[in-house]
Amino acid sequence: MLLIILLLGTRPGSDGERFLPLFTILAISEVGFIMTAAGAYFSIANGLAVSSKRRSLWIIIGCILLALFFAVTGFKYWPG
Repeated sequence: MLLIILLLGTRPGSDGERFLPLFTILAISEVGFIMTAAGAYFSIANGLAVSSKRRSLWIIIGCILLALFFAVTGFKYWPG
């Protein structure tokens, strides 16, 4: 859900302005990064304990990629 909000909110409108204010974009990026990084951490911990390694590996890869996306997006819109 945060990914969809971030993708739609950073698109420029007809007047060239983004739909979401800068602070909101940065807050969504940070919260998204923290949540997906925690998801990756707990998936790694759970993946070591479960026999279904393939499924855990896909979840870990997905969480890491999303965490990287949120981090890059946050740095992209950071002023300065």
